[in-house]
Amino acid sequence: MALHSQSASQAPRQLGYLCSRSWSRACGGHSAVYTAAAEPQVGSLSPLFPVGTARIQSCRPDQTWRQRQVQDTAALTHAAELQPSASTPCQLQGFNDPQLAFSAKSTGQLMQSLAIFRACSVKPLVQNADVLLAAAKKVVGPAVVTSVVRHTFFKQFCGGECERSLSPTANMLRKHGIRPILNYAAEDDISDSPAPILSADTAAEQLCDRNMLPFLKSIEDSASREGKGFVAAKVTCLGDCDMMKEVSAHFSSISRITGHHVAELPSYLATVLSPCRLQLALSMLRRMETVAEAAAAKGNVRLLIDAEHSYMQPAIDAVVIHLQQKFNKQTPVVFNTYQCYLKDSHQRVVADMRLAKERGFLVAAKVVRGAYIHLERERAADMGYPSPIHDTLEDTHHNYNRCAGFECHSSVPLVRG
Repeated sequence: MALHSQSASQAPRQLGYLCSRSWSRACGGHSAVYTAAAEPQVGSLSPLFPVGTARIQSCRPDQTWRQRQVQDTAALTHAAELQPSASTPCQLQGFNDPQLAFSAKSTGQLMQSLAIFRACSVKPLVQNADVLLAAAKKVVGPAVVTSVVRHTFFKQFCGGECERSLSPTANMLRKHGIRPILNYAAEDDISDSPAPILSADTAAEQLCDRNMLPFLKSIEDSASREGKGFVAAKVTCLGDCDMMKEVSAHFSSISRITGHHVAELPSYLATVLSPCRLQLALSMLRRMETVAEAAAAKGNVRLLIDAEHSYMQPAIDAVVIHLQQKFNKQTPVVFNTYQCYLKDSHQRVVADMRLAKERGFLVAAKVVRGAYIHLERERAADMGYPSPIHDTLEDTHHNYNRCAGFECHSSVPLVRG
């Protein structure tokens, strides 16, 4: 899993984005597509979905397919009243057994996957992917290009565009003991020098309201399927990113580890934000609460809040804790995400669990390696601050094992079906 290697990270990112972008254009110009992610039967990460251990995800320019695919998800929950149990071992199996790991794929499918990954490592192809796709459409027509993309790159990394097209993928995953995560692949970002916000942008707020609808639909779809379902959500497509950056900077100025541990988030934000940005923050919280409440009402759906850029993560962490205090009283509904390529991630895991014990709610989380390595390092270099990313792949692996191990072997049992 070459998370930090240049060949695995630089080459695929543009092509992955272009393929998903081309597909969205072919589907009528939509800016995002539904994706499916495989949620392992936690406690035993086998049988694994081949080639995409944890997620089937379309990528943005600052992500790579391999980075998204090696986010080995460990869904964990912390019940504060539970004591460590020596009878609950942490067994993550299947990674070293190729027959088990690839049992869901035929030889032909594996060869096609290998060919796709090899194509993603050809830099000239990646760097000129947009031009090549446009030229191909002129020569053979958009329909042919769309068909090729649909049956190769899109099929490899995306689950589908709607419930109907997702069903075969979801059924195949369940057949091999893997529950799907419905993930509406949309997020937003900010410039490093945003213009001051003088009034709430009505059009932008209406867009955020519309972005909430696919998550609510995903919850309905997931609840209608057998067993417990998972729906992934990104905070950045439900709120103003400049506001989130300001909130994150404030929390980080207090403490990157515990700065977001505020008693009452809406009241606290009223003391640090301008009236306009407070309005944006409260609107974002309203949307997140609506989505979380919908998941909680179903009883069999869990909401996974994706981790994002480190300079917006403190605000996201604060939102997740706010939701967990409200909805994670008796059973885990809202899950946070810890990106273990971040140097401070283990400290935040420990601190958040201590807070949960003090306040009497359940911490639920997925532990991943990370997906924004190049953006994070380039931004740190450009702005003159230390990179938040571990220096080597081995350091990231060590931290990932340490975070997952802490939750396995302390008072945090693994979530099981």
